Amino acid sequence: MNYLEKRKWRKIVKHLCHEAHHAGAMREDVCGPESLARLNAAVADLRSAWASRDANALEKTADAVEASVRAIYPPRNKPRLRENVEVFVVAIAVAMAVRAYFIQPFKIPTGSMQPSLNGITMDPEGQHQWYDTFPVNIGTFLLFGEKYVEVRAKASGQMQVVGVKEDTGEFLVQIGHKIHPIHRHAKLYFDPYNLPVVEQGQLLATGRRRVGD
Repeated sequence: MNYLEKRKWRKIVKHLCHEAHHAGAMREDVCGPESLARLNAAVADLRSAWASRDANALEKTADAVEASVRAIYPPRNKPRLRENVEVFVVAIAVAMAVRAYFIQPFKIPTGSMQPSLNGITMDPEGQHQWYDTFPVNIGTFLLFGEKYVEVRAKASGQMQVVGVKEDTGEFLVQIGHKIHPIHRHAKLYFDPYNLPVVEQGQLLATGRRRVGD
């Protein structure tokens, strides 16, 4: 065994012995005595193999220590799913932090300050951009609070304005028995002064909605 191999195995043996000691201390009150005995025996064999500098014996005993440590710890349910969820949550947290500390402080409201304070504004936009497709649109919304929206008829029939939501700047259009909130700044695909009869699925309005604080 040359110098580099000795150095590598010294680190491996030290790490495995530390992990085995930690596992035994953490789980000795819940795991059986047989599991602890196997763990201690595996550690003893590993140290004996290291003392003799036998590479083949070191590999076998190192695997035995790893298996004994895994046997002591309880199995985790769906570990891959848990890891993916953790990564997703961390990504959302980072995106929200970037938005709050680096992007939003430079967005200064102008004359139309009241709608911004209410939380939602709308700009007319009639074209679906590349960054409005999934999953890029998730990052756009998290970083900039923007989302491209389309309002389509949920039923067929005559359009009729039945109310206005002053707090959000939306007027309520009824088609059949369905209510369609449409922002007053959205791009309209109908004449608001001569409300037509529309078909289910017909495009009524589009826009880019921005969510403030």
